[in-house]
Amino acid sequence: EEALESQVNTTNGGYKRSLEYLFYGEHPRLPGELARVMEDGFRPAVEYAPSHLNAAVPLSNSVGLCDLPRLRAAIAAEDSAPLQHGAAPAEPNRKLHAQLIVAKVFP
Repeated sequence: EEALESQVNTTNGGYKRSLEYLFYGEHPRLPGELARVMEDGFRPAVEYAPSHLNAAVPLSNSVGLCDLPRLRAAIAAEDSAPLQHGAAPAEPNRKLHAQLIVAKVFP
């Protein structure tokens, strides 16, 4: 809130219409990044380029889109698990819980 107040005139309530809430989910190629972002903030955009195939911080206004890479990786890992002859399929993947960061953004 203090950072927002230092850059935006919050005495006029109209600024709230310009605020957006964007989501950030942990990407499977960057394990531990969610905790690092909460502690130290986002890295410069160019540091995300090798892992996200573009030079941008991967924020989204869609919860589903920001968590999609992690879900795809979890499903792929479950599908690639070998089945033993005569064994029942393994329990469904229990790693489908997630944590997200909600970022308040003023364009």
